[in-house]
This record gives sequence, C-alpha cells and structure tokens, in this order.
Amino acid sequence: MDLHEALRAACRVVKVQNYLEIGVDGGGSLNTVLCEATPTRIVLCDIWNPEYCDHGNTKIVVGDILKWHGATAEFLDGDSKVTVPTIRGLFDLVLVDADHSALGARIDLQNAWPRVRPGGVLVMDDINHPNYPWLTDVWERAVEEWGMWVIPETHGGCNAAIAIK
Repeated sequence: MDLHEALRAACRVVKVQNYLEIGVDGGGSLNTVLCEATPTRIVLCDIWNPEYCDHGNTKIVVGDILKWHGATAEFLDGDSKVTVPTIRGLFDLVLVDADHSALGARIDLQNAWPRVRPGGVLVMDDINHPNYPWLTDVWERAVEEWGMWVIPETHGGCNAAIAIK
C-alpha cells in the first residue's frame, strides 16, 4: 500500500486524537490524516528545508492545510533526532518519514516507538523505495527487536508499513 492508503487504514484501526508526524514536507500526509480524523493534538517535526526536491517553503503550505481543516499544530523545527526526544505524551498515530539514511531512520523509529500509546499505530514510509533499499532492513529489524505487531500488506509493492503497539 502507499503511504496514504496506510494512513487511511491506520485511522480506521484507531481513533486518532493525538497525531505525531516526523517528516512533514508539503503536508500531503497531514492532509490525508485530517480528512480521516480530527486529532486534538498534532505535532509536526521537520527541518523545513526549502531546497528539498525544490519544494520551496512547505511550512506555509502546511499552515494553509491546517487552516483549511480548522486545526492547529505544534511545530518542532529541526532535526528529528534532536526534537522528537523532547516530546511529552503518547500518540494514537505516529508517522515516520524523515531521515532516510539507515542510521537516521533507525533513530527516528527508536524515538517514535515509545511515543505510540498501547493500541496505537506507527506508520513508516518508503520501506520498499528503490532509492532507499536499506529501509526494508531497518523496518524488519525494528519489528523483530521490539515485537511489533504488523498489519500485513494486502498486495505486492507495499511501500509503507503499519505496526500496532
């Protein structure tokens, strides 16, 4: 499934009151979640690099998405490896889609998993992306080490993964 299918499925599995997104970019994932759920707490972590894929200042676009949905968010600007450990509280849904290096993705997962409430859902994007073949291994190791319960893919070519805590 693609990321948006995974997020819609996650919103059907759990009532999303608290949402954490690690790696926001242009807000497409946020918009998908806000179309499916009405979280009362939204935390968005990103470095907001305007040169990333020539996307420009995406934080403005994300602000417009929030405004359109009548939602507000806490913005954690900077490297997720530094900002995510400062977050207090647990989340019903967490998306990991930030640092795509093997080490960076592993650290993002390590920081994200303890912030998923029991019964909550963690989604990781790009686990089968041809540009990041190491992310499959990062995901599979985390699943094995932490005993994550994973929702199996429903068809081949799955690029996003879902785990329930």
